[in-house]
Amino acid sequence: MRKKNGNQYEVLIIDDSKLVHRMEKEVIDKLDLKLSGTAKNGKEGVKKYKELLPDLVLMDLTMPLMNGLKASEEILEYNKEANIIVVSAMSDIDIRKQVKKIGINNFIEKPLDEEKLKKILKKILKNN
Repeated sequence: MRKKNGNQYEVLIIDDSKLVHRMEKEVIDKLDLKLSGTAKNGKEGVKKYKELLPDLVLMDLTMPLMNGLKASEEILEYNKEANIIVVSAMSDIDIRKQVKKIGINNFIEKPLDEEKLKKILKKILKNN
């Protein structure tokens, strides 16, 4: 998928799992997107977001230093138009409510469902 100007959409992965980084990168590559960067915790992720300004963020919730919920809040405070997809093993109803409350409507449960991730990425980027 490409932008109207022909450039690739850029994606930032914020997750403390190298395995998840690898799996998400495979999906990014299959969709002809560009991995603009990775971060292993929320604090580093917020910093990288501000540096790179990616089109989309794949965000885990459970990470050291700063969790994904707090990192998402900081990113959305910086850019209320930020596109964030939460990818997390924590999926109970209270967590989903917290994610929705801060303005994120896209949630994928781990283990990662590649087809579901592709579908959500396409939907978000098509509307971007």
